[in-house]
Amino acid sequence: MPVPIGHENMSSQLYGTRKRNTMKRFTILLLFVSLATLTAFGRKPAPADPSDSTGIGVQRACSTALDLNYLHPRKVKTHREAFDLGYCLGLIKGVYENLNGEVDFCPTDGVSIRKVTELTVSFVQTHPDLKDKDSADIVRWALTDGFPCHPADAKSDTHTSTEKH
Repeated sequence: MPVPIGHENMSSQLYGTRKRNTMKRFTILLLFVSLATLTAFGRKPAPADPSDSTGIGVQRACSTALDLNYLHPRKVKTHREAFDLGYCLGLIKGVYENLNGEVDFCPTDGVSIRKVTELTVSFVQTHPDLKDKDSADIVRWALTDGFPCHPADAKSDTHTSTEKH
């Protein structure tokens, strides 16, 4: 069957129109994705919570670490939980292992990080006056209170003498 004159032109015009529309849509989509990506990566990260390095931060972070690891074991669900978990365990391990020869606590052999974390949370809860003190000092005071080198000193208030730095 012969093709009428002008019919080829019509189909190529329709094909060309579809192609242009598809290209326009693709270009708009590409621009939108590019803009969204640049906007997302161009954002500044949220500032750190000022309480992270204080007694408030230690209590929150270590309570989260205990909950995630021991009380209700589960995977981390949020960035805050991930931060708190790493912050608490890193802080406790760092203070416990890096005192530069200045040992003012005497733990028994085989003390677990769970025990030290529980001790730290309990210490902060029983000493609300320390909520604004430095987190590393609080962990050290908790260790000194929980593992005294001299049993007679166990009842002394060890954090009052060093908090005036």
